[in-house]
Amino acid sequence: MKVFSILKFLLVLLTFTLPLANSDLFSVFTPKLFIPNFILIFVLFFLGLNFLLSKRIAAVGFIKAVLKDWPFRLLVLLLFARILSLINSENLKQSTLLLLFYTAVIGLYVVLFFLSQKEPDFLAKIFKKVYIPTACFTGFYGLIQVLFLIIGKKLPGVLVGNSFLRVPATFYDANHLPPLLISVIPLILSLAWLQKKKSLRYFYYFVSVVLTLVIFFTFSRSGILAFGISIFFFVAYLIKFKYYQKVSLFAGLFGILILLFVLSSRTNISFVKRIASVINPMERSTSAHGLLLSGEWDLFTKNPLIGVGYGSFNEHFRGTPIGEAHAKIDPALNVRLPTHSIWLEVLCETGLLGFLPYFGFMFYLVHSLAKSVELAKNNHDRLFSAGIISSVVGILVGGIFYSYNLVYFWFFLFSGIFLARLIFIDTREIKKEEFSPEKVDFREIIPLMFIFGFSLLIIFFGIGAANLSGREAFFAVLSKSVLRDWERSWAHWWVPIYRGVDYPMKMGLNQIYVWLSSLAMFFYQINPVTPRFWSAFFGSISTLFIYVIVRKFFNIRFALLLSALFLSCPVFLKFTKLGLPYSLLIFGILLVAFGISAIFARNIKRKSVSLPINFSFISLLLPLLSLVIFKTYIFPENVLKHEVYLIGIREKINNNGNLPNIIVMSPSDTLDYHGEVPFKYVEESTLREEILKWNKGSFVFLNVEKYDSLKESFYSDKVGLRVVASSSDLLLIERI
Repeated sequence: MKVFSILKFLLVLLTFTLPLANSDLFSVFTPKLFIPNFILIFVLFFLGLNFLLSKRIAAVGFIKAVLKDWPFRLLVLLLFARILSLINSENLKQSTLLLLFYTAVIGLYVVLFFLSQKEPDFLAKIFKKVYIPTACFTGFYGLIQVLFLIIGKKLPGVLVGNSFLRVPATFYDANHLPPLLISVIPLILSLAWLQKKKSLRYFYYFVSVVLTLVIFFTFSRSGILAFGISIFFFVAYLIKFKYYQKVSLFAGLFGILILLFVLSSRTNISFVKRIASVINPMERSTSAHGLLLSGEWDLFTKNPLIGVGYGSFNEHFRGTPIGEAHAKIDPALNVRLPTHSIWLEVLCETGLLGFLPYFGFMFYLVHSLAKSVELAKNNHDRLFSAGIISSVVGILVGGIFYSYNLVYFWFFLFSGIFLARLIFIDTREIKKEEFSPEKVDFREIIPLMFIFGFSLLIIFFGIGAANLSGREAFFAVLSKSVLRDWERSWAHWWVPIYRGVDYPMKMGLNQIYVWLSSLAMFFYQINPVTPRFWSAFFGSISTLFIYVIVRKFFNIRFALLLSALFLSCPVFLKFTKLGLPYSLLIFGILLVAFGISAIFARNIKRKSVSLPINFSFISLLLPLLSLVIFKTYIFPENVLKHEVYLIGIREKINNNGNLPNIIVMSPSDTLDYHGEVPFKYVEESTLREEILKWNKGSFVFLNVEKYDSLKESFYSDKVGLRVVASSSDLLLIERI
């Protein structure tokens, strides 16, 4: 019994270490012996020890059961075909090492078969509680690698090119990461849909989005193809079994991917360019892959029965004309070439004798999973089976263009077989659920999409027609300084810089807006649109919030009417088209209002409160009231402009000691894109006449001592002056 417990522990440990497949970081004794391979040796040892210590009848019975198992038979037939193919091998050492690895893989299948016979639910627990979290942690490590690249740090294994980056996480080759993540993404979504707590559901959604992003950051063409095929099949199963509400979630995922593609197209690291390279025959990598596939097929046609020898593709391919053409594109002759295809690898190295059992095994796997989906007794089993078969099909299709010959690949395939058997071989007492089709209320979705799209059209229309005002330009300059300093020095990036001087801002809306604008400038540089993008975006979201809040209590028509009225408010439209954090504050207030209205709506539904006057009216008044408060008290119009002027003038004084004593700035003057301050130099004798021309304006009096006499000269005309900013020798005075 102790041996069996050790065996289970080692299998759990093996599952934890499956992604550790980097020869530079996780090899044991030799570069080809990874940690999971090393642990697998001990797993097989304790399996044999368990048989030696068990009763003979039990051991014989188990052996008979294994020999009757069709997947095991197919794996053994493939083993014999690979042994036979060694006749043509030109690298017996490499072939023998690969043969030992494949023999250990068959041993892993026997271990899983043994555990499925003795403790059927144990494999399901390992898969859900160990394999899925391990894959998630691996994906998040890939995200950490991306984040470190953003701040200028390159973690081990990351490959950075001129127009791409490749994130491998814990693998040596980035192409091995996508299949691991693809194997769990549909299952994580299934877990999300089965959760009753919204917090857990949204957490699983977040994890699935992160893993999806990491797949794209591997820049693996085979991985992206596998992901697309996997999601396609998963959605097809959801539609087939009428999970319509769950299908609608993929619209959001699709939108995120479109946004990722659009934004990446504005950088050197473009997913569009990467995908376009697949169909570009002139691209070096595509040409090299095409030659490899052609060479594999050519070798198969010359040795159709037993192939060129298991593990000796490199030696045979190098000596062919196609191999010589490949060497001109990829001259690294000291590197062993992989086949880059799980299917053509078997076909060219072991011929038809190896390909037929290999194909038969994969067909058995897919057929078993398809059968388990049909025979599932509850939503849990049906969604999980659909998720596994979608992942398997996606990985097998992606395998046309790459070879996945690691332990985790076989572990996932074997797990799929035994998890399918748990469903259609009734080893558990499961209460059957009645399946009812889900309904999607398009009467709710279409108005929501309409008001959001309409608000985007109204707010973003003509957003870049006018030049930036002084305050907008000031925020743009600060945002650009954050971006520039972020590229130079990570330790200081969050502090904006204006004209070479730190311009610290209190943590709040201003600072957040500066950071957001710097992100927009990273992709689209500085122009009249980028400083205003986030203001317009949050304005559109605020309009959507108005609709949602009102819809909680009233009908669709009334919600559309009030959101349209809110959108037509001139003050609101003005704020959303300015590159200033007005819309951010409105969004924050509406977010709070949305939360409060949700609480009230839930209480009303439960009949725990009586609300004669609907709370939605208060929710609508909050943003409108906030505009007045914000405009009057929180963000006076001239404050930032004055601070900009002081800084700009101070620099001019430092650069030129011969400036006139008085500098006047007209209220119509604005900053340009680079934050330059236009000045008008006025002699002291004409200052009075200049100021009296304005209804309201600002001027700078360099000599602090003259301020009192200046006030007296204007007193007779009842013209008020107010100091709005000052330094040791400089006053900024506004006429009021």
